[in-house]
Amino acid sequence: MLSSQQWLCSIMPRKPRIEIGGGLYHVITRGNNRRKIFRSHDDYVRFTGILQQQKSKLPFYLYAYCLMPNHLHLLIEMQDDPVSRIMQRVLTSYSQHHNRMHT
Repeated sequence: MLSSQQWLCSIMPRKPRIEIGGGLYHVITRGNNRRKIFRSHDDYVRFTGILQQQKSKLPFYLYAYCLMPNHLHLLIEMQDDPVSRIMQRVLTSYSQHHNRMHT
């Protein structure tokens, strides 16, 4: 049984991310239930292409990335647009590709 404090913490959202232009952000995303998000070499190529495409549209620096079958890490320096907007565009584009190819 959960204590009242545990229950309250389980329903409260996380605190908003503090985003500062020039700030470095370690972004992690993974598949639901740790399922694979990259199933083929073409998926990795497509994701890096989407990153490159979004870099030309939204100014940000990408210092490092690590793509693994069920999750990824990005090290991003935010410029004008918030990290949430960058990631929304990247992940929406990739999700659409993934769903077309694998469902």
